Amino acid sequence: MKEKEHAMHSKKYSTAAIALIGTLLFTACASTPVPKLQSTVPIAEGTKYENLGRSSGSSSTWSFLGLWMRGRPDVDRAFAEAIDKKKGDAMIDVTCRERTLWFILFSVTTVKVQGEVVKFIPMEKKDARKK
Repeated sequence: MKEKEHAMHSKKYSTAAIALIGTLLFTACASTPVPKLQSTVPIAEGTKYENLGRSSGSSSTWSFLGLWMRGRPDVDRAFAEAIDKKKGDAMIDVTCRERTLWFILFSVTTVKVQGEVVKFIPMEKKDARKK
């Protein structure tokens, strides 16, 4: 009788192990780096700015069976999120990465940006008409 119970427990664990291994085999991820950007906006030579520190932002979307995607990850939204966190005007030394996680029936794609947020310092305008 004990041998029969042991065989049943062993079969349950084997089935669970096979299901877990199968799930892990059908789950994967990929990460794609994008070239580093100098700045999110053109910065003219002589423009003064204050570095507010490092920040990051992201945007995600999902797809079903790799066929139907709900929108696309929005890089502009990721930049806006990162800049708004520090209340700045732009980002410098920016890196961007796209990551896709695949599961059995769906996948999630995320775009993440990181960089230094800067705030431009207004330049004093010289009075053209001196009195």
